[in-house]
Amino acid sequence: FFNRRRINAHFFYGTAAILIATSILLSLSRGGILSLSISMIFFSVLLVFKAKQKRAGLFIGLIVITIIFLTGTSGWEAIFKRFENIQNQSGLIYNDRLIIWKDSINIIRGFPLIGTGTGTLEKIYPLYRSFPGDDVLEHAHNDYLEFFCTGGIILPTLMGWCLFSILYSSTGSFIKRREWYSILLFAGCITSISAILLHSLIDF
Repeated sequence: FFNRRRINAHFFYGTAAILIATSILLSLSRGGILSLSISMIFFSVLLVFKAKQKRAGLFIGLIVITIIFLTGTSGWEAIFKRFENIQNQSGLIYNDRLIIWKDSINIIRGFPLIGTGTGTLEKIYPLYRSFPGDDVLEHAHNDYLEFFCTGGIILPTLMGWCLFSILYSSTGSFIKRREWYSILLFAGCITSISAILLHSLIDF
């Protein structure tokens, strides 16, 4: 069974995907878990509707079940507890990052065009800090806000245009594709990019 080239490759990549996904769950990173879950839903929809093959859905379902099993009862309890910590005693969502993001918006208002300079958030943030403390903040825990803080409108615009041009041309090619390998390759690449873009909303 494992001497067959295609089966061997599928088993290898499937095992790698399962281990990576399980490690993200066990890391208890809320941003990682959310970006993984949402991007995998996107991957599943993209693959099933484009491929129109039931085996794609069955394969994805098998991977999900395996990941749930490997995470274990104690792992899921820790994950649920981790997400419960987002709420304060009043039941409202509260996190220090919300304050950091609010302060970052004030920095953007102060330097809207060219920003404060790449890599200068650590230096400029103490001037806009709205909560007590002297801890060094190197990142805003939101890449988009940090890009606007340090690069103004110019840097995010250039980055966004670059990403859009790549996705626009590749999507046009993907629509015309019929080869199974090409479909999988695009689906994997676009899913990984979407996961990074999602994770950048709440971390760096």
